[in-house]
Amino acid sequence: MALLGTTAGVKEFEGPGGNADQSSRVQAVVDWYGPTDFLTVGAKDTRSKLLGGDPQTIQEKARKASR
Repeated sequence: MALLGTTAGVKEFEGPGGNADQSSRVQAVVDWYGPTDFLTVGAKDTRSKLLGGDPQTIQEKARKASR
């Protein structure tokens, strides 16, 4: 769910279907217990897309994004 709030405007996450004339941006996200540790949780390529690089090579940036 938290991913939904962080991927607005990222083409790779839009998908081919739906209503192309409508925005997929959300106004707010409440993620009570979702995984948010970018160093250890989730698929590596998804974390890399969100962070702009491999979390293991940009660990400081990954830590900041995990707060």
